[in-house]
Amino acid sequence: MMNEEVSKLKNKLSNLMDDIKRENSDLRPKLIREATKIAEDILKQEPLSADIFSDLGFLYFLSKNYNHASMLISKSLSINSNNVLALNRLALLKNAVGDFKQSMKLTEKALEIDKNSSIAKCNLAISYRYLNEENKALKLVKEVLRDDTTNALAHYTYAQISLGKKDFLTGFKELEWRKKEFSSIVENMVKEIPFWNGEDLCDKTIIINPEREIDVIMFARFVIEISKKSKQVIFRCFENLYKLMKTNMPSNVKVVKMRDNVAADFQVMILSIPYFLKTTSENLPTFHIKPNVKEMEKTKYLFDGKVNKIGFCFSKGGEGSIRSINEIEKKQAFEMAYKQAFDSDKYSFFSLNHEEISSKNITDLSNFIYEYDKLASVISHLDLLISFDNSVAHIASSMNKETWILTKKMSGWRLVENNKKDGCLWYPNTKIIKIDDNTSIESVFDKINYMIEKKFQ
Repeated sequence: MMNEEVSKLKNKLSNLMDDIKRENSDLRPKLIREATKIAEDILKQEPLSADIFSDLGFLYFLSKNYNHASMLISKSLSINSNNVLALNRLALLKNAVGDFKQSMKLTEKALEIDKNSSIAKCNLAISYRYLNEENKALKLVKEVLRDDTTNALAHYTYAQISLGKKDFLTGFKELEWRKKEFSSIVENMVKEIPFWNGEDLCDKTIIINPEREIDVIMFARFVIEISKKSKQVIFRCFENLYKLMKTNMPSNVKVVKMRDNVAADFQVMILSIPYFLKTTSENLPTFHIKPNVKEMEKTKYLFDGKVNKIGFCFSKGGEGSIRSINEIEKKQAFEMAYKQAFDSDKYSFFSLNHEEISSKNITDLSNFIYEYDKLASVISHLDLLISFDNSVAHIASSMNKETWILTKKMSGWRLVENNKKDGCLWYPNTKIIKIDDNTSIESVFDKINYMIEKKFQ
């Protein structure tokens, strides 16, 4: 391959990396695959390129292949130990898998090389946050913002810290910067309809645009609040949430699918509503999702005659979820859960994992989890749900079903605690089970087994 061709590939890779940063839709995985192939082709010609190893490792990180990503970025650093971008990327990866102390070491080294690296400071702030050193985290973020008031990553990090401290007024204001940090959020809005910035809505129609699935579930309560202030709300929903939200919205809320054509006076992203409503931890609105009655009747036969009905879901989750416990994969975690906690004739167990399961003691409900109106109907029949931090857990919690969510010791702001032990501010009937980084999977399910015994004794 000629040098000129390699140069063209590098330019194409650089452009794709920029596109991947902006893109947050179904197109992103395709862009990641294309960029990965190009990076691998370049390395065939330049096998000692630290920058390309770093890029390729970051692409594997985005694909959640953390082990391979770590190996590739470490290879980049073995070629050039002063590669600040590679150090920051490896630190970000370590944060993602819960190795915050190692992340701090990498970030501190990056700051020794470039003391003004805002990415390094934000990475370090995230590590401090997860190590419960929030004052240090805030100090770092404010330092970045003092030097650069328009740094979107710093504002976004500041938002997460503030929301985790239940400072909602600051947190939701700072969260508005996500529109610049993740520009695809704005790109996915309806064209040529102005943004709502808190104007009077008494005779207006407003479109509410979704963000993540979990956020649509959590923030549906704010759609209700906006409906009280406006003539009509058009609530754009993802396909799998459409029927469930349609069941739960008042008459002046029109629930539509993402592809439907809509028109309105204003539009807003769902995570922006609390900022404009001046929401605090004290005036957080409540809202309980109700299942479709007809779907409940259809699924009732699965639960007839059964007692102590416990559902579980250990599929992948959000920011505070246990992606792994001491690097144990989800499948192994599930097998251990079954052996220790779910092998008992005293309870009726129901699996809401994506994977099908065949067991005399466990009823498989995996075919109900993809359409959330059907998912809500089966959850309604349970006495308890035990889950990682994922959409299943948030739907159950939003239904006010007793839910136990397994999460990292320092979980994300969406699972911020209320004033009760292990309670959740957003979901009054949800218990947060926090797991230390060094906790074994056996002890996790020993604890679950004990809690189940205590609840149903």
